[in-house]
Amino acid sequence: MKAWQFAARNGQAAQLIRLPFPSLHRDGGWIDPMPYRLQASGELPMPKQNLSLSSGLRTIRLSDGDQPDLFAGDCHTLNFVIAGTLSFSGSDGAATILEPGDILLASGAADAVAQAAGVCRLVQLGVGAEWPGSDAELQDSGAVMPRPGTEPNLRRMDKQADDRTWFSGLANLFPDRADTWSTVTPVLGFRFLRFSDQALIDWHPEVVNNLAIFLSGDMEIEIGGGANDGGPIPIDHFRAGDILLAADRTGEGHIDRMHGIIHLALIVIEDRYLWPIKTEKGAL
Repeated sequence: MKAWQFAARNGQAAQLIRLPFPSLHRDGGWIDPMPYRLQASGELPMPKQNLSLSSGLRTIRLSDGDQPDLFAGDCHTLNFVIAGTLSFSGSDGAATILEPGDILLASGAADAVAQAAGVCRLVQLGVGAEWPGSDAELQDSGAVMPRPGTEPNLRRMDKQADDRTWFSGLANLFPDRADTWSTVTPVLGFRFLRFSDQALIDWHPEVVNNLAIFLSGDMEIEIGGGANDGGPIPIDHFRAGDILLAADRTGEGHIDRMHGIIHLALIVIEDRYLWPIKTEKGAL
């Protein structure tokens, strides 16, 4: 994971510098799953999540060579590279390449050009001019564990009638038409988390709808739905640039196993704004 921002210093043209941001560090191996279970059942109150505010989320699929205007007007946006690459050239002519799992804070004040390579996918959050705030810190890069292939793993988890969590696709996160931004999806806010290597959270529900964007490491997630007697255990892996919508807010839930230092962004979305569930038989 690399995090960058364009910032102006001493009246000079904006330059690309490292971006500090607030992140909750969860260190240690075993993480107690009981609070999640009790919050899901209503036996414990929901904790304060300390979310950063956002004006909403949108996505885009860029064609090779496209130059998205990320610096127009007075907007401030946080951009996540999901697939392909983005190269940036500032007023000094220096070029920087962003890969899946990298993030960029952009504002209208920057004199810069971005260019996509390959089939590039971006997720963008609108943020306030004051973000990342006074508690921002430079973060380590996490574990580099490239995913197989170039396509991101786009999945979601929901509880089904058997009280177990099931995987389904999340292909409708990005618009079908290339080089066109999706409509804006309202969000309650977002935050960043960092997990240490070999951390484990046993069976637990997600409690809130979290759209997780993975920035480093490898998170192994096990579910119970779809398991047949004697058959393979349903397990999936999420690495830099992969996305998982975790919406299994009650029921058996899932297991999280961390391989390498993991950074991820969690974007909280209300039920009414979630994308339809896509299955082999269509939307539910």
